[in-house]
Amino acid sequence: MDADAGRGLVVLNNSAEPVIHIWNITNRARPVELATVTAPGPVAGIGFQQNGRCLVTIDDAGSVRLWSLADPYHPGESHVLNPSGGATFVEDAPGRRMIALRADTDVQMFDVADVRNPAQTATIRSVAESVTTLGSRPIVVTASGHANAVGFRSLDKPSSPIGWLDLPIAPADLYASRDGRLLAVTAQGLDDQLLLWDVTEPAAVTSQDAVTLQGGSAPEFAPGQRTVATTASDPDYGPAVRLWDPDPDRVYQQVRASTESQ
Repeated sequence: MDADAGRGLVVLNNSAEPVIHIWNITNRARPVELATVTAPGPVAGIGFQQNGRCLVTIDDAGSVRLWSLADPYHPGESHVLNPSGGATFVEDAPGRRMIALRADTDVQMFDVADVRNPAQTATIRSVAESVTTLGSRPIVVTASGHANAVGFRSLDKPSSPIGWLDLPIAPADLYASRDGRLLAVTAQGLDDQLLLWDVTEPAAVTSQDAVTLQGGSAPEFAPGQRTVATTASDPDYGPAVRLWDPDPDRVYQQVRASTESQ
């Protein structure tokens, strides 16, 4: 089952003993229910990861559970990713790994090559309020509002940054393109502004290299990474979608298209 290709679906009945229904929707006119699993308590977040190899849930206490979907008709028993709990976010990482962000701003890294036996491999202490990876590249990016900085670290040697951006404002959320070449950062208190970098070589990036996209938020990167779409509130049209060319030599043409939200 390949969730990324749109062939997997989970439906949650979030009762005292939540039941998770796993469906194959390759034929969307005739979806097929493959299996059900029962979570031990209410679920706060759910989804597929590792290209559909596992089902991931996170509960209100921040405990992350994995179910192996090697055989989607017979999911394995759940396994706890972080026994200490406290996770607020979990994301895929290249090389069959996962990263988890805790409420205390620690970033934890796990090897999930064997979903039935996840192993913690590293912890970066008190570095981030937001975290992501650069697409398929083995690089983790952290944003610290306290330090007004964005850091880049190798997943293989995470103890020391390989790149660092000191910013004049506090970063909030991070968004990376699928190929890991572009990184967008929102700023705390500035809901209508994005900072965009080409991070092909993280060690060489500086804060002065940023391209500013005014009047946009919640970016999406188009295939080929030659267009960035942002949502915005246009004074003439109301809610809108704006399309940008991320090339710093052309971005100052600004909006390539603005479409009124339907």
